[in-house]
Amino acid sequence: KICLIADTKHQEEAKASKLDIEVTDIDTLKKFNKDKKLIKRWAKQYSVLLATDSLVKKIPVVLGPTLNRIGMFPQVVTHDTPLKTKVNDTRASIKFQLKKFTSSSQ
Repeated sequence: KICLIADTKHQEEAKASKLDIEVTDIDTLKKFNKDKKLIKRWAKQYSVLLATDSLVKKIPVVLGPTLNRIGMFPQVVTHDTPLKTKVNDTRASIKFQLKKFTSSSQ
């Protein structure tokens, strides 16, 4: 499940290309009022967050450091590349975390 934090141009592009993603704007994020629990609950329902390049700098101002702390900071989407390509690339890439383990091989 992917969420796009978009400006008006990207919102229209997402509607026009009928992508299976949720679209939100910066005003919706302002309603969280930097409430950590609300932000976490909202972010956890998505596997990936995307954001319009012009809004990326505003996100930490609006939400605070919470998204960084939970490892859900949005990936940047520019107006140069089509939204559909970015979404398909994101779906194709697998997000994984390296886990440290001790091996007992001799």
